[in-house]
Amino acid sequence: MYQPWKNENGTSLIELVIVAVLIGVLSAMAVPRWLEYLPQMRTKAAARDAVSTLREARSRAISQKVPYGVYFDTERGACVMFCDTDSPGANTYVESDSTVMTRTIAHDVRMGYSTFTNNAVFFQPSGEASMTGALTLTSENYRTTLVIDVLAGTGRVKLSEQADGYQTL
Repeated sequence: MYQPWKNENGTSLIELVIVAVLIGVLSAMAVPRWLEYLPQMRTKAAARDAVSTLREARSRAISQKVPYGVYFDTERGACVMFCDTDSPGANTYVESDSTVMTRTIAHDVRMGYSTFTNNAVFFQPSGEASMTGALTLTSENYRTTLVIDVLAGTGRVKLSEQADGYQTL
């Protein structure tokens, strides 16, 4: 005799449909948030790549006792690390310098202003940078500007966020 109140093994079709509907509703709520977050992730990733390139150039200059530099190609959206072999000490990037690495940033991330002369910073074997300066990175869909600062005396590279004119960490 069939007894409906007894627990039976398996799941019913109604239970499966309810679970599928719940997953669909939760996904529909999560996808727009995820799409809003993507530009922020790409902008921060591009800034971390630029900071990493600067720090690696400084590290190579110290370890190899040769000046290294990073050129910010704002037109193409790329960071070019190079060994300053063509005219060491002149603090200018030329195509004949020995390119070590080129990192291109995401297409929707834009290099803003650069206060470095000729968009390049050089690191000496002592670890010092050729000048104090900054580079900004922005995205149309991400309202915060990321600022990369380089301090001349120590070669220190720092990344910070700047939202609506106020600097945050």
